[in-house]
Amino acid sequence: MSALAQAVAVVLYLLPVAVVLTLSARRDRSLAWMAAAIPAVVAVDLLGTMLLCWAFRLELAAVISRLLWIAGGALWYDRRQRRRGLRPERPAALDRRVVAGVVVAALVGIGLSVILSRPYALWDRELHIPLVAALRGQRLPFQNSYDPGIALHYHFSGDVLAAMLQTYSFDVLNASLALSLAHDVMFALIGVTLGASLLASGRRPIHVVALSVAAVLLAGPCVLRFGVGEPYLGYSYYALYIWGFRPHQHIAMLMFAGIAGVLLLRGERPLRDGTRGWAGVGALVAMLALTSVTDETSAAVLGLCLAIAWLVDPFLIAPSRKGGAVLLGALAAVFVVVNVALAASLSRGSPVEQMGLVAPRSPGVQQPPLPLSTGGGWVALIADTLPVWTIFIALCGLRRAGKRDPAQQRPSRGLVAFLAALTAVSIVGLTVVEINHAPPESHRFLTAALFMFPVFGVLALPWWAAGTARRALVLAGLTLGAFSTVLWLSHYPRHPTPQTYFQQRGENLHTSDCRALAGARFGQSPELAYVESSIFYAWSGCRPSFLPGFRATKYWVIKLKPVLGLNGLRQMDREMVPPGATLPAICPAKRGGDDVDPVCAYARRHGTCAPEGSEYLRCALTPADRLKLVGAR
Repeated sequence: MSALAQAVAVVLYLLPVAVVLTLSARRDRSLAWMAAAIPAVVAVDLLGTMLLCWAFRLELAAVISRLLWIAGGALWYDRRQRRRGLRPERPAALDRRVVAGVVVAALVGIGLSVILSRPYALWDRELHIPLVAALRGQRLPFQNSYDPGIALHYHFSGDVLAAMLQTYSFDVLNASLALSLAHDVMFALIGVTLGASLLASGRRPIHVVALSVAAVLLAGPCVLRFGVGEPYLGYSYYALYIWGFRPHQHIAMLMFAGIAGVLLLRGERPLRDGTRGWAGVGALVAMLALTSVTDETSAAVLGLCLAIAWLVDPFLIAPSRKGGAVLLGALAAVFVVVNVALAASLSRGSPVEQMGLVAPRSPGVQQPPLPLSTGGGWVALIADTLPVWTIFIALCGLRRAGKRDPAQQRPSRGLVAFLAALTAVSIVGLTVVEINHAPPESHRFLTAALFMFPVFGVLALPWWAAGTARRALVLAGLTLGAFSTVLWLSHYPRHPTPQTYFQQRGENLHTSDCRALAGARFGQSPELAYVESSIFYAWSGCRPSFLPGFRATKYWVIKLKPVLGLNGLRQMDREMVPPGATLPAICPAKRGGDDVDPVCAYARRHGTCAPEGSEYLRCALTPADRLKLVGAR
């Protein structure tokens, strides 16, 4: 049942991509257009669904969005295709060899994802499992499952994506599997986007496409730091393959892949200024709009870098300087309007409370900051940013070489200015800007650069002649970063959290059926409930719930983890349950009263219980029951 539910969820989720690519197909469509269209459609779809959440619960908004895409596709076909006699045609560029290359690129993405996405449950699932399920039954502004009544101003787009997949599975998938499936889908789309971009620039052997996609997805810091920091991990930034399992990160990576492809297409020389017109700009705006609520720091960094590039060469983003100025103004407005319209991090109550400047240092993730006045600080910084500066130096050298040979493909002044700005802004932000007095949070400034430079490297690899120092620099940046990630994957098995940790004593969260086990159904709203300690994630990942939680760090106001057992009941009774109200307690149905936590043991002896799905009981805890369990308020 789980496999079928996943397949149905993926098909329904990818419906907008299929509609756009099919109905816009023409003989003269380029692969570069397809590479930009995929992330752009994902961006428009996700933004549209979230905007619908002002009027409808998320699960209903997800259904309405698919109906709108179907109706829009039918209208598009009728008005622009059938009536004008223009039917979809297979693009001439999409021959069998290209199709095979794109399929292989998608399989590489899926393969790298499922290695970790199924046996493990990575990155703050304590927060995201109950949050995904709770979002299904909410409208904007969303609320954290641990903070009912308080708006959640957070980059929640990844959780929205997982909640959409859970809805499209007809509520079969547990939120933990929906989060993993979302990662699989995004990695597959990244593979398709990169594969199409690679093949758009010329014929590539299939094995080169596969290795190129793998190199980008495995890109990250170099771990050869001569004893500085923890083995197999970056110092101030982990590989994007590792951090890509954070729900918002893989969406941002897809946007970065699309943005890099558009900028490389517009910034390639030799090319007469202005001949690109507005090609790709619409997709660029859509991708940056979603990035503004998915990875706000990266969106701000990219916007600033585009503005710097416009000063040097306006043709990177527009056919004229005036048009570029208008576009930059529109992008700034989109950043603010979209963020505020979706009640995201620019709204009052954002988790980002303070930003300040500090002395230059390598900030570290789980290691202490290392000042750049020391050798260790420089070793960590150079190793962490290896793919950035190696590929940037090679691109700059290529531009100089291209001036001597006008026929040589090379980056434009605008693209070089953009990359120079991206390098400088990212490294300066990493080393001297601090968020909420938390050095590890400075890594956010490096995210876009650490992914986009490897994308530029593989897409422009034919620009460098074999055997040149510039080509060696690019290959060093790509291979050392990817090799470091593989070292982590093979030598550091204790870092990923196994799925069994969140399974606790319940069913496997990646194979279970929420409809059968927990009675999950369309239309359920988040309810305040006590959940027995050993089934917490199995239940909260299936049924929308508000639960007790606590702040895991001193620098984030968001509650990130649950409070279980009697302490959780005390918090609920003290802070969350209205006086005189009865609180439901969710307990295991197939275990004896002496094999559950004290709250459920009491509730099953003294309360009224009824089955809830095949695996759980819903028992009532009256104010008198709670008084006996936890004492006076």
